[in-house]
Amino acid sequence: ALELLPAAAYTNSRMAAAVTALAKGAGDANVRLGALRSVARAYKGKPEASSCLIAALSDPHADCRSLALKALPESGWKAEEHVQELVACIDKTSAPAARAFALRTLMSLDRPPLGHSRFFARLLDDSDADIRAMAVLCLDRTGDEAKPHVKAIAELLADGDLRVRQAAAKLFTRVSAPKNAVPLLIKGLDSDDDKLILLTLQALMPLAAEAKTAVPRMGQLALSGSPERTRAALETLIAVGYSAHDALSAAVDQAPETLRSTIL
Repeated sequence: ALELLPAAAYTNSRMAAAVTALAKGAGDANVRLGALRSVARAYKGKPEASSCLIAALSDPHADCRSLALKALPESGWKAEEHVQELVACIDKTSAPAARAFALRTLMSLDRPPLGHSRFFARLLDDSDADIRAMAVLCLDRTGDEAKPHVKAIAELLADGDLRVRQAAAKLFTRVSAPKNAVPLLIKGLDSDDDKLILLTLQALMPLAAEAKTAVPRMGQLALSGSPERTRAALETLIAVGYSAHDALSAAVDQAPETLRSTIL
């Protein structure tokens, strides 16, 4: 009956309220699903369905969550008006797709999700790497609100997922005092992953005098690995005040033939 209900029926406010209530709170999952389909169809392209569909992201039934994930982008909703509901969805549901959708939405808002830094910091030790990575990016958007969480951010520099380490290195460099950032960033130079090494070198570049303790390791990196690594290491050495002539001369004398053209 719910799925056969015409869209015109929703012009009756009592009928609309009754169906919405069923979508949010009916004890039977099939009834909730039928009500959600009816709401999504009747309000397609209109923001009136947003509150009901966001609530369904936390529904214990997978079909209800899936329908909400599909229908929300089509509902013409204004995500900025539903930040609190999106946060609640992430907090209340264990469904990976629903949590990821809510976090991606928060991450893409024109206005940063200020006032929720503690919530994002709680997600930094989530078991799902996608959630951890997006939580770091959301935390980064909160500006100075991220600073009290610098210790938790630093712990992610050793995370098992490259995306998490990359996002954490960028944020850590921004929120940490240089003298605290450098020792932890230097550890990133010992990674086997070129992407993380390049990101770490980029983060060290503006830290000037504090980064000079990394000079020996950067010198080693200039003589090994890919041309991109060599170029980045030499540029960082020069940026932190190491003599360009000394850096380049030492590198070109010791580098393998494959890297000499990059250095020159």
